[in-house]
Amino acid sequence: MATLREVAKQAGVSIATASRALAGYSDVSAATRQRVISVARRLNYTPNVLAQNLVRKQSSFFGVYLDDEGLSLTKQPFFLPVICGVRDAAASEGLHMLFLARPGKGSLADTVRVTGVNGLIVMGLVEDDPELGALAEAEIPTVAIDISPVGKVMGAVTSDNERQARLVTLHLLDQGYGRILFVGGKPNTTVHRVREQGYRKALLERGFPPEAARVVLGHFDRERAYAAVREALREGGVDAVFAASDLMAEGALKAVKEAGYKVPEDVGVAGFDDLEIARLVDPPLTTVRQDPVAMGGEALRLLRRLVTGEEGMD
Repeated sequence: MATLREVAKQAGVSIATASRALAGYSDVSAATRQRVISVARRLNYTPNVLAQNLVRKQSSFFGVYLDDEGLSLTKQPFFLPVICGVRDAAASEGLHMLFLARPGKGSLADTVRVTGVNGLIVMGLVEDDPELGALAEAEIPTVAIDISPVGKVMGAVTSDNERQARLVTLHLLDQGYGRILFVGGKPNTTVHRVREQGYRKALLERGFPPEAARVVLGHFDRERAYAAVREALREGGVDAVFAASDLMAEGALKAVKEAGYKVPEDVGVAGFDDLEIARLVDPPLTTVRQDPVAMGGEALRLLRRLVTGEEGMD
């Protein structure tokens, strides 16, 4: 199926001009409009009415998809405020959100086509998930949170994860801890890799050899992080735990306290995100702040630009 980008390229105009020509805008010359229409007919291009509505500043629907691995939203302390940010930004721009469920059959791209949403914000997927590949192949405008999809109309919203992880590790080192266990997330995600890189860079900066780094995986899950830290404590040689999310830090804190250690006197515990749970646990977690509400808002605005051809379509 031909795309608007292909029509614009063959007509020798920008994507925005091609869209406006097909929508009948008067600010496009008659010659340009006719050239675009001729190319569209030759390529059998079917206009995306929803995208045209966006160009006309009419309200439209965007999809939101969370790969929750069977967990309810109440157990998603990071993604829930991201969704709130998407909702607030959509409301302020006169747009609408539609939550998409995990497809029973077919792909997420198929679900997007059936529902008629003109773009998608995804959370909880990993970079090598086939769903991302299907979205990229179908050239569905997609924005991912904290992962880096590869596609012509795909974008990402994330934090400066490496720098922030480095600073947390340096803070622990400054507090006198020298045997820091890093609890990573899902190994096939950018957010895990760059946070681990930040941790390792901090150790190297302070003169520790590469083998001083000690990494276990918690898969961004409280219970899996708890189990991983409990096993590491049994093996010994840990005086601090840096978890790549506050949710995992909560599990780490439980494991440390159950092992009979005092926090922070015996073992320090730090997280990442600065979610509400970081202040509710005892003792409160050392953590680094992200702004998931702002990330959700930026994801919505980036997706809108992708759909209307203002960004990422070259």
